[in-house]
Amino acid sequence: MRRSTALVTMMAGMFLGFVAAFLVRPQPVEARTGPSGCNVPKAVGTLRTARADGWLFFEDAAGVVRGVDAECKVKLTISRE
Repeated sequence: MRRSTALVTMMAGMFLGFVAAFLVRPQPVEARTGPSGCNVPKAVGTLRTARADGWLFFEDAAGVVRGVDAECKVKLTISRE
């Protein structure tokens, strides 16, 4: 009798766990659409990487790294000595 009670209790716990996981799942996130186009001057440098939030990172011949945000503005400049 105890074995069947333990089995039923375990199955009920698993079922409640699945229900709780289904109800607490993260909400879907919609992607933001940025500007339809963006012109970055070649003087900014060569594109090195891009982030999911819209930032682009460029490096010029002197090693200066510039971060361009989703509004196409240079917001970050990192230079080397």
